[in-house]
Amino acid sequence: MAQSAREDVGRAMRAILGELASRARTHLHDDWLDGHWVEILERSGAERAFTEILTRWSAHSDRPLVLLIDEIDALVGDSLVAVLRQLRSGYDKRPTAFPQTVVLCGVRDVRDYRIHCAHSQAIITGGSAFNIKAESIRLGNFTAADVVELYRQHTAETGQSFSPEALALIWDLTRGQPWLVNALGYQLCFRDPTTRDRAVTNTA
Repeated sequence: MAQSAREDVGRAMRAILGELASRARTHLHDDWLDGHWVEILERSGAERAFTEILTRWSAHSDRPLVLLIDEIDALVGDSLVAVLRQLRSGYDKRPTAFPQTVVLCGVRDVRDYRIHCAHSQAIITGGSAFNIKAESIRLGNFTAADVVELYRQHTAETGQSFSPEALALIWDLTRGQPWLVNALGYQLCFRDPTTRDRAVTNTA
C-alpha cells in the first residue's frame, strides 16, 4: 500500500498502519488497531509509530502475534529503512510486547537490498537491520510428482483430466518452475476455448 509514497516516510507509514488496522479488523475481527493507530502515529511520529503499534498490539493481544508483510521490496529508500529499523528495534521485546515472528515476503533476499537515497543515489549505510534475520526461505521448484499432484487436484475438483503424456509434457516445458506450472494450467483450463470444457481431456 505504501509503494506510491516512495521515500515520503510519513505517507508510507500512514498507509502501512491503516492497512494493518484494516486487515486486523477484516481477518481477525480485531478492531483494537482501528481505535489507536492514528493517535499513536501522531504522538510517536513516522520513525517510531510502527514499533509502538506492534508493541502495544502485542501487549493487548491474548495470543502471540505473527506478522507477514508481503511485497516488502515494494518499499524503497527511507520508507524501507523506516520499516526495517522499527522491526529491528522491537526484536528484543518478543514475544510479549512484539510479534513473535515477522516474515518479510519478496522476490529478493532482504540481505541483498541496496538501499539508496533518492537525492544523492548514495547507498544508505550504518547499523544493520538484518542481523536478527534467522533464515531465508525460497519457494523452490516443484518436482515432477508435485506437478502431477497439483493437476490431479484440479481433476478432483472439476472432473477434467490430463493424459499421462500431457503431464509429462507440462513437466518438460516447465521443469517445475511454480509460476510456469500455474500459468500453463491456467491457460489450459480457463483460457483456451478448446480445453476449458471440463469434459475434454487435456492431451499432449
